Amino acid sequence: NSIKKRVEVHRKFSKLPKIECMPGKLNQVFMNIMSNAIQAMEEHAPANNAQQIGELFIETSSTTLRDEPAVQIDIRDTGPGIEATIESRIFDPFFTTKDVGQGTGLGLSISFGIIDKHQGRISVLHPKEGGAQFRIILPQTQPS
Repeated sequence: NSIKKRVEVHRKFSKLPKIECMPGKLNQVFMNIMSNAIQAMEEHAPANNAQQIGELFIETSSTTLRDEPAVQIDIRDTGPGIEATIESRIFDPFFTTKDVGQGTGLGLSISFGIIDKHQGRISVLHPKEGGAQFRIILPQTQPS
C-alpha cells in the first residue's frame, strides 16, 4: 500500500484454464517476486523523481510444459536487473544482495521450492527493455 502510487502496474491477463495448485503458496511466490522488484526499483530510483519509482508488468498466457497444457506468468520490472555474476545464486537459501538486517535471502529460495513442488519451472530472464523478468510455468494438472 505504501508504494501503490509510486509503481505503475501494467496487467495483460489472458484467459487461462484453471490449474491444480495451492493458491496460497503461489500467492507467496508472486508477492516475493513483486516485493523484490519494488525494493530494487526503490533503491535505484532517480533522486529527482520521488513520485514514480518504476513500472511492473504482469502478463499471463497459455503454454505447454513437458508436452502438457500449462500456464505462464511473467513478472517484469524496470529496476536495475540482475547481474550475471550473481544470477546462478539467486535461488540459493540465504543468498541476498541486501544489507545486513534488510533481508534474509529466503524469498526466492522458498519461491523456487514452491514452484518445484507444483512440478513447474521458474527462471530469470533479461528483457531487452532492461530490468529483471521472472517467468513461472505451471502445469495445468498435477501428477498423481
